[in-house]
Amino acid sequence: MRAELTVELTGPLENLLGQDQVRLQVPSDCRIVDVFAALLKEHPQVADYFGLAELSVGSQETLPAGVLVVQDDRSLPLKPDTMIDCGQPVALMALVSGG
Repeated sequence: MRAELTVELTGPLENLLGQDQVRLQVPSDCRIVDVFAALLKEHPQVADYFGLAELSVGSQETLPAGVLVVQDDRSLPLKPDTMIDCGQPVALMALVSGG
């Protein structure tokens, strides 16, 4: 089964896509790797930002560094098999540095 997941975007990701949220079709038993795969499929320009050529669904490849994944006011481990609750929005927050 598939589910629709709302992904909230902040900072550079919001600027890149020109919107503060996107809705993605993901498996109902969604994992973080599925979120990134769906995001790259629907918005391929994100691949350059993250330095990824592609990320296939079910891949165990390394996820992009420099991003914080937040759901229900808690940071989730950035591991491919970390489960996502499709009933709640998830936020992708690109980490930035500077002074």
